[in-house]
Amino acid sequence: MTEAGQTWVGAARTHYEGLNEALVSGGRGRRDANTLRLGLSALAGRAFLARLIRRFGELHSKVDVIIEDISYEQGLSAIRRRQLDIVFTNGHVATSCAIEAFGRVRLFVLLPVRHPLARMSAVSLADLANERVFVPSISNQSTLGAPPVEQSRPAQICTASEATAILKVQLGQGVILAEEGFAKSVSADLTTWKPLRGKNSVSSITAVWLDSNPKRALLRFLGLARKLAVSGSRGDAWNIANKV
Repeated sequence: MTEAGQTWVGAARTHYEGLNEALVSGGRGRRDANTLRLGLSALAGRAFLARLIRRFGELHSKVDVIIEDISYEQGLSAIRRRQLDIVFTNGHVATSCAIEAFGRVRLFVLLPVRHPLARMSAVSLADLANERVFVPSISNQSTLGAPPVEQSRPAQICTASEATAILKVQLGQGVILAEEGFAKSVSADLTTWKPLRGKNSVSSITAVWLDSNPKRALLRFLGLARKLAVSGSRGDAWNIANKV
């Protein structure tokens, strides 16, 4: 099937799955109007999201915001079935859904203090070519906001729980690639954070949702996200989360 055909099929599937869910759910719509369901398939821009959700709660206290961890693929399916209103990820593309990037965050690497790269002011993905890179996971999906690494992919990418990944770094058995908000909130003995430089040194804060979702809470949430993103981008091109 051609790319155009795949795009059409994806859009059609989204429409009919959403229509079927609407028919099955019946009267649930009114009861669900004051609930906003968010899925997180990555933690890129965690500080931005925390600020956004907190501010939304202040402005719209009658709306219940439900947050759940979910893989990207499961998130898309949940959006199509209207089980989730919006999913935040780190730059994947879904042509059958609406997509918007609200900014970028810089990436950092957690290294053992005795690692040769720990003496450098910044490291590149090329420097990590022979390293074991740990990516803490939820349902086999990155949760630290590390972007897909294509041409510069490190030799070994391993998934592990957050605690296990940090312990592995402390033991000198690998490194962690994470976004700036995570790096600022997590510290561990015998380790040090270094900023990533060069190509793929930033990760996007990307939202995916259905344009056909009529929920006012979602529209207000998106409007606030755009406002905060613009406000933040005036202050810091690297990390909008810390300037909103």
